[in-house]
Amino acid sequence: MSKKYRNNPQKAYQKKLLQDIKIQFQKALAKLNDPNTKEIGFRELQNIVLEYQSEECLRLYLSLLCDRIIKTERTEVILMFGFLAQVYKLALLDPLDKPPNVIKTVVRICDEIYSYLKTNVNVVEEACSSSLLEIFTHCVPDKDDKFLVSAIFYKPLAGYIAAGGDKVAQEKAAFILYKFITHLIEEDYYDLANFFAPKIIALYVKSSCISAEFTKTCVLVLKHVGVKYFVTFINEILFKQIEILTLGKSSKEQRISRVDTQYHKEKVASCEFLAELAISLQTVPDLLIGFEENVMEVLEDTMSDRVVKVQQAARFAKKRWDDFNKIFDVIEEKKWVVDTEMTGLYPEEILQIRTGLEDTANERITYFLQNKVKDLYSKGPKQSDPSPIGKKGRSMSMGSDSNILDSNHNKNNYAYPHKAVRTGENFAKFELDDSMWQNKVKSSKFLKSRQGFGGGNIPGKRIGKKIRTYY
Repeated sequence: MSKKYRNNPQKAYQKKLLQDIKIQFQKALAKLNDPNTKEIGFRELQNIVLEYQSEECLRLYLSLLCDRIIKTERTEVILMFGFLAQVYKLALLDPLDKPPNVIKTVVRICDEIYSYLKTNVNVVEEACSSSLLEIFTHCVPDKDDKFLVSAIFYKPLAGYIAAGGDKVAQEKAAFILYKFITHLIEEDYYDLANFFAPKIIALYVKSSCISAEFTKTCVLVLKHVGVKYFVTFINEILFKQIEILTLGKSSKEQRISRVDTQYHKEKVASCEFLAELAISLQTVPDLLIGFEENVMEVLEDTMSDRVVKVQQAARFAKKRWDDFNKIFDVIEEKKWVVDTEMTGLYPEEILQIRTGLEDTANERITYFLQNKVKDLYSKGPKQSDPSPIGKKGRSMSMGSDSNILDSNHNKNNYAYPHKAVRTGENFAKFELDDSMWQNKVKSSKFLKSRQGFGGGNIPGKRIGKKIRTYY
């Protein structure tokens, strides 16, 4: 025993214990390289962690799992990071940090997990996504901190996807992102999902990644947040789907060699994306003027693909786009009919069409009279509890202006101020407003279509106490 531990037997015992744990952990790691013993080795690693859970042991586990000399590409090593997070939870404190901080430890472990994306192991992305979700669930103290979650879990994956140099790492990062967004939606982290939604859509448009999982991620976002974030990039998104569906069909030689069958997963995901877009875009069909024809042509061609799943997905998407085109045609027809019906009409007739009222003059007079009653009673009414206007058998006191309800003649006069007999200055403002409104409509029509009346003096201009009209 050295002099350092001679007077402190407890420290000597801890050092000896750590050495024994290290030997056991190394032996269990060695068993992972043999397919016949990897399950036994993985269970031994888990038992060691469950038995010894101190901070010194955590430092030992992390150093052995990250050791470049004995490092293995087995997925069990990656899964051990998630198991450590599941066991230690918020006590995942690496003694190397002064003072120990769970966020620093999480960042260090996540960086080690991301380094496995460059390997050629097929199922390594599943192990990476599983461990990252365990870390997010158990070791992130404030999940409402959107920028913290983005810095640890989103930005590294987005960097691999946007780079595009390493296609293997790009596809694996897209797979992990798909699993991460799925977890957020399933576990009701809607604020985080809404925060990442516009970032994912912009990344999908700008990157060259055509991974099926990346397209599925956009489908999840579309179902969750709707079409509002897709409006800006709708043409780019549709153009990318057309490119995906035409992969492997650029020449006759490629058709013969059946190169197109290797993209069947991407094509199925693209068809699902198009089908969901057709459903969501029914509320805003004007966004796709002139573009829906190209989508329909590509889907019809994809229905004859060699892979049955691609054919089925293309048929489903085409059916949804047929429904969308019907709605689009109906809306365009209604627009044409409305524009045709409005041509050459007077303002009162336009009001009838747009408001659905049978007698717009009476409605406008009623609205004016109701406002006049409010003004009179706000100054001091002569009779309380006024009855509503427009109902038979009921009347109200309006002072000196009550004679306007005596006959339809006066009512019609005040519906058309240019024909009215002026009975007092109480209705001068109404005459002016109505005169200016009709002149404004006709002037606007003249400026747009060069038809009707236009030019001359300003409509409704006052001359003394009278109102001048020009028609």
